[in-house]
Amino acid sequence: GLRLIGWQATGGTAPRFFGFDTSGGFLYAANLRSHTIRRFDVDMRTGALTPTRQIVKTESTCAIVFV
Repeated sequence: GLRLIGWQATGGTAPRFFGFDTSGGFLYAANLRSHTIRRFDVDMRTGALTPTRQIVKTESTCAIVFV
C-alpha cells in the first residue's frame, strides 16, 4: 500500500498539478503562479523524489497530459 515517506517542495509558487510520466521514473510538478513545470527523478525502489535542473517556463500552467 501507499505510505508517506516525506515531503518535497515543488520549487515554484502555487503548485497546481503533478503527474508521473508513463515510465514512472519522473514526476512533473506544475506551479501555477510561478509559471513553471519542474521535473523530479523518482527512485523506483524507495519512491523518493530528487529535484532536477529541468525547469520549463510557461505562459500558464494548469495541467500536464502524457500521450
